[in-house]
Amino acid sequence: MSSIRPLTPADEPLLLAVLRGDPHNNLFLIGNLLTLGMGEPDLEYWGCYSGDRLAGVLMRYRANWCLHDAGGADFAAMAAVLDDHPAGARVITGEYGLVSRLWEHVRNYEAYEDHCSRLAVMEALVELPGVGPARRANEDDVPGLVALYNEAGEMARDAAAVQRVLAHGRIFVSEEDGCIVAAALTNAETPELAMVGGVYTLPSRHNRGHATACMSALCHELLREGIQPCLFYDNPQAGSIYRRLGFREIGTWRLLRLRRTQSTRMDASKRESG
Repeated sequence: MSSIRPLTPADEPLLLAVLRGDPHNNLFLIGNLLTLGMGEPDLEYWGCYSGDRLAGVLMRYRANWCLHDAGGADFAAMAAVLDDHPAGARVITGEYGLVSRLWEHVRNYEAYEDHCSRLAVMEALVELPGVGPARRANEDDVPGLVALYNEAGEMARDAAAVQRVLAHGRIFVSEEDGCIVAAALTNAETPELAMVGGVYTLPSRHNRGHATACMSALCHELLREGIQPCLFYDNPQAGSIYRRLGFREIGTWRLLRLRRTQSTRMDASKRESG
């Protein structure tokens, strides 16, 4: 018989030990815990227990949800937590099979986007010929990075978001004529792994090697520090570049973008009006 409960700071050592059993798929769960800690109101963890054993973990960061199965997660109980949480649910993401099993039990949300991507890791960087220079960004680059990512659609980042990455991760940029035209960054880091993302080049500067330069410099620095780069991709052209740099696929991830079902929205409206 399984049970689920919120985890507290006293549970942190066991939580980390369980999550580190699958460090690549749990990079966000581990990275948020190490960076923000249990006292952060936007970050919560729940544990599924089979007897005294921690058998599954559910994480909420703001309205984004992720999970881990350590062999006995109660997906129905996890879904009930997500369904009823006042912070809501905007995204569920994680290893493809786990997200699928959780999604079977979610009742108060519908998915308006169902996205599949490949998880890849790098053991060693392949030094490609002709790769141009890139440098690590700093606080002076915030306006230029905001301007760059304003052109990037769903990857858009305001100044506060850029500053959070600079504080907790790293960003590398490539320039032309003194302007930032491409960047790559880390979305999450642990002492062992880093999730690379935010890879973007201005459309007018495509096919000039800018993204490759940013990726090469970023991965070089991570590996020098003993941190393994990881990333997600779904674009075949990008995948070809990443493989040339030395990445290899190790799994599949699923991301669901959610909105409340119409009946749930109507029930909420009735409660508010009543």
